[in-house]
Amino acid sequence: GRAIICFNHSDLEVERTARLKKIGVAEKKVAEILSSQTGNETLKGLEKEIKAAIRGVSDFFRINNDGKKITVTPHDENRKAARLRDGKCLIFTTNFEKSTAEIISTYFGKDIIEKIFDCFKNWLDMQPVRHFEEGKIDVYIFICYLAYLALALYRHHLGVSGWEGVEDSLDELGRIRKTTLDFGGERRDKISVLTTEQKEIIEKLGFADRLFGL
Repeated sequence: GRAIICFNHSDLEVERTARLKKIGVAEKKVAEILSSQTGNETLKGLEKEIKAAIRGVSDFFRINNDGKKITVTPHDENRKAARLRDGKCLIFTTNFEKSTAEIISTYFGKDIIEKIFDCFKNWLDMQPVRHFEEGKIDVYIFICYLAYLALALYRHHLGVSGWEGVEDSLDELGRIRKTTLDFGGERRDKISVLTTEQKEIIEKLGFADRLFGL
């Protein structure tokens, strides 16, 4: 087989930022737990509480319980190893006919489809179809297809890398507010002042002229 190592700087930034944010939140929780001790807690109970606080990033911490006190320190080796993995992935293939560029293009083409499916599955809260009648299944599949198409087009027009970019841009658009003013029977619609980011997103989607006359 062939092993191909890929590196994506955008993925590196996303992965590293997300991990450091989670670690920071966990460190704050641990500090609060340790500073709020009353002296009546058992070490076992305290350790359990700390483990719950660092769940999801526990590999990046060392918990030492010597029977007298508990200390929590960074796991430097694991944190360093995680930094070295950021933005990298390994593709293993038995295809010797295609070039490296073709293999990578084929792999990430399929990867995009999988990510779109996972994305709309989470947003729509997909339910088991075994409970649906045949007609409802057809409708449900059609809705999933539309969600897939919408997300794929959205990502294409915005030119974002990774689904975090899609979600962030949707969150940004979600902050736009529309207010309807009623002046003695005359109604006027007003849109909140758009941020630079909101204007850029709307322009990329091609809605500027039709929606806001930007």
